[in-house]
Amino acid sequence: MISPLPMLAITRLTLRTIVRNRACAGLLVGLMATTIGLPMILHGDGTAIGQMRMVITYPLVIAFTLLLVGNLWLSASLVSREIANHTLQSVTVKPVGVFGIWFGKWLGLMIINVMLVTVSTLGLLLSVATTLQHDDHTVADRTALHEQLLVARQAIFPQPEPKLLEEAQWRWQHLISEGKIPRTTPLAKIQHAVIANHARVEPGTSQSWTVSIPDALREKACEKALSLRYTFRCSPLERTPVSGTWTVASSPATAASSAMSAPTRLAVHDVLDGTHQLMLPDTFRPIGSSVIITFEHGATADSPTLFFDTDAPVALLVHSSGFASNLLRAMLALTCFLGAIAAIGLTMSTLFSFPVATFAAGAILFAVALAAGFSEASVEHHHGTPTKPGIMVQATEPILLSLKHATRDLVGNIPIKRISHGILVSWEQTGECIVVLCLIIPGVLGLLSCAVLRRKEFAACV
Repeated sequence: MISPLPMLAITRLTLRTIVRNRACAGLLVGLMATTIGLPMILHGDGTAIGQMRMVITYPLVIAFTLLLVGNLWLSASLVSREIANHTLQSVTVKPVGVFGIWFGKWLGLMIINVMLVTVSTLGLLLSVATTLQHDDHTVADRTALHEQLLVARQAIFPQPEPKLLEEAQWRWQHLISEGKIPRTTPLAKIQHAVIANHARVEPGTSQSWTVSIPDALREKACEKALSLRYTFRCSPLERTPVSGTWTVASSPATAASSAMSAPTRLAVHDVLDGTHQLMLPDTFRPIGSSVIITFEHGATADSPTLFFDTDAPVALLVHSSGFASNLLRAMLALTCFLGAIAAIGLTMSTLFSFPVATFAAGAILFAVALAAGFSEASVEHHHGTPTKPGIMVQATEPILLSLKHATRDLVGNIPIKRISHGILVSWEQTGECIVVLCLIIPGVLGLLSCAVLRRKEFAACV
């Protein structure tokens, strides 16, 4: 039976090394200044919701960036410096194997991460409570904050219409048969283009989406008032305020002729592009399993063409839990991401020297971000004569797309945007982060590092 005591001894040594490092103290000071000091000088768009969203978003983004950089720096130096200083050989003669060395160091990093994330969470909660009690906020402002932002609502998105998927299938096969796109082009790319074209709303026209409510959420959808969230953009040359009317109604196939199922109409005036949220009146309760959401675009002389978000044009928001519990789940998920980053840094530390290990780990994260960014570029609609992509594009596009699809679910689980918009971070998403980011990825990278360390130590001992 393998005793965990040697590995715990390595963990204690790692904690001692990190605490003595000035970078750890700098991280602690930076996190406290970010989560407590920064919100004191932030000013929003003049509304209570705008200010509170900045108080939540900016400190979270900056704190996560500080933790990410700090983890890369600390993890990339733990093993590589001990190898360079020949102190790792003195550890291997003790009753601890390379498995205990690597995982002991990773566990020490995780303990530091938990402590720093806890400090960040407490500081952010303090800033939110201070901002909520601001003298300038009226009772109506505080009510709006609790209903729209300081809450966890589960988003229900519309599914693509079957006719659009059929059109994308036909277009994909047609373009391949005519040789306009390579056979390796994924079908999802053409589906994205078709759905994006369907999400365009000209002035004086309307667009509808059907949202199916899962059985598990129907009871919650009838308990409290629902919210409608929508996201659109305009051309930079046509960025003018938008006016129109939203209509939310139960599906005619399931709605009964009662006052509770009467359609709800909400007019919006002078709205700029971006993400917006509307509270539906308490009188509206969905009857049946689906809700039809329609937007009627006002026809004025300067009305722009609207392009609704392809992945989430509209969403029906159902109340699920409070802000504090949602923030705790989000911070737990962020801790899991830091665990994966620490594992990547430790692995690079076993392969390369300290400066190179830091750049190698950072390059991996940059490649993931690059893949996610380039994959969001607009898809051509193949009007006219298509241009042949260059050699560099042909070589890198499959790699970036493969990396994007491999990391799409993980990158999508970064919860910062959900917290700042009052969207639920579920236990299912948090559990997925724990399994993948704190068990599978560190386990695989740990085994790889152990294999490398065995070869290095044997070579060093000869």
